[in-house]
Amino acid sequence: MSNSNYEDSKKLAINKMQDAQISDSAINQFMYYFDILAKKDSEEDNSNFLRESEIVPVNEIPSVNDFKNSDDTDVLSKVAMLKLNGGLGTSMGLSGPKSLLTIKNNLTFLDIIIKQLESTNEMYKSNIPLILMNSLHTDKQTKSYINDHNTNLNIDYIFQEDEPKLDAKTLEPASYPENPELEFCPPGHGSVFITLYSSGILDKLESSGIKYIFISNSDNLGATISPEILAYFENNNFDFLMELARKTPADVKGGHIVKYKNTTNLTIRESAQVHPDDEKFAQDIDLHPYFNTNNLYIKIDALKKIINEYNGILPLPMIENLKTVNPSDENSQKVIQIETAMGSAIAITQNSGLLHVNRDRLVPVKSTNDLLLLRSDLYEFDDLYNLVATIDSKKFPLIKLDKKYKLINDFENLIPKEIPSFKNISSDEINKIFQ
Repeated sequence: MSNSNYEDSKKLAINKMQDAQISDSAINQFMYYFDILAKKDSEEDNSNFLRESEIVPVNEIPSVNDFKNSDDTDVLSKVAMLKLNGGLGTSMGLSGPKSLLTIKNNLTFLDIIIKQLESTNEMYKSNIPLILMNSLHTDKQTKSYINDHNTNLNIDYIFQEDEPKLDAKTLEPASYPENPELEFCPPGHGSVFITLYSSGILDKLESSGIKYIFISNSDNLGATISPEILAYFENNNFDFLMELARKTPADVKGGHIVKYKNTTNLTIRESAQVHPDDEKFAQDIDLHPYFNTNNLYIKIDALKKIINEYNGILPLPMIENLKTVNPSDENSQKVIQIETAMGSAIAITQNSGLLHVNRDRLVPVKSTNDLLLLRSDLYEFDDLYNLVATIDSKKFPLIKLDKKYKLINDFENLIPKEIPSFKNISSDEINKIFQ
């Protein structure tokens, strides 16, 4: 791309973001990646990939199972919980915030998150605040829902701004007059750090004695406050800590932690960064046994220091996703979506840690298969509203519902209110019931 074309495309992108009233902070962050993208040599440049030959697998890390129960709960006065709450769950046919989907006992994700944190605060006589990172698609409904429900939690909001999709050849902002909303996309959950920084909430938290933030996905009900893990984070003086779980055959496509060859630097290799020739290695669960749960801990002063050092930019590794401007029309304009992953902050923090956790720290709902499992008798709530497996989770059936159950409206209409017991039934028997 010539310099003149590059500058023209860049100006068009800036103007489009300004017209959409996107903040200067988000524009500057986007332009950092735009410059990297524009200066790539050619469309055949493979710099987006993290090749197997460039990395070393990580296969030995400390385990939460080595901890003794900690009496050190003072750390709970120094932590805030942040939930990523920008998703719609479109793969399940949802049109509103995914966190407002009813999960179990007529409770939504958001209901359960609030009850979990309220119960923790009551048990430990703490006052852990909740921060929700909303998006354009979830902000209004989430705030309205919480306003209609009584809670004694201290709840704050930050707002994840969208960014323009870029034409794959010219890097000009994508155009789709049929539905202009499709011209924009979220920047990936790596934007949480700049969003925190630019919101001013970090100073607010520090002034109230908060030093750490625990970040996780709103659709992961296993990501609860753990005094033991927080004490481990504090006692080791980490700036950043990532919870990892051991892979099963169902997890082969998830991002995994690796080291750069000839260094001790850690990073996340996301699925989009795996070269097609390396897929057999990336999906080998013996070679790469751990994956990122997206349960992360960050020290506030360390985060502020890094962003200040880079003049308001956080240079996370870029993920370049090639899509169509209309995801449901493969013949529509080819576009690039620039994304970052929050786990990749481990690559730029000086004092980072990894911790192997049990699978009960990861209870996500990515499909109606997961939803059916949670609504069954294989899970129940304990007194703290934690989801507890009623049998050994290794014996859980592998549910593969017929495609007619894929969308939530069809699922709700077809699944009986009284789900049969799954405790003594095989995967094949369950899947036959729901054909």
